[in-house]
Amino acid sequence: MKYFLLILFVASQISYSQISDGETLDNLEVIGEVRNTSLSKTENGEYDNYYLTFQNLEYPNITDMKTLSFNANDSELDKLYNFLKSGFKTKERKKIEVGENTVIIKKVSWSIRIDVLFDVETDGWFYLSKRKLDKLFGKR
Repeated sequence: MKYFLLILFVASQISYSQISDGETLDNLEVIGEVRNTSLSKTENGEYDNYYLTFQNLEYPNITDMKTLSFNANDSELDKLYNFLKSGFKTKERKKIEVGENTVIIKKVSWSIRIDVLFDVETDGWFYLSKRKLDKLFGKR
């Protein structure tokens, strides 16, 4: 009887798996990479899925990678690029909503500081120069 209950218990645990089979992401296209920051996309009909991955500089002694994901078409991606580029012209803080999250920029010396306020996780920030911004968005 013990063996029967043990087999029944093990069989029920195996059949109740919470992990599905993995999928390949062959259609992931890297738009640009600079040091610890990358912008990539997957095509998804009218609106593509974009992933802005960066090293969070909030914690300088550990590697804390963050990803801002959002859906956009080409004109909306250009709007984000132009918004970020406009940060080099003024020292005022500016913000824009990107998906469910908020991006705040401020000029700091020759770069802009980009703060990402996530909706459901801890916030993060990083720096970009004009040259790195252009390379990240595939403009160079």
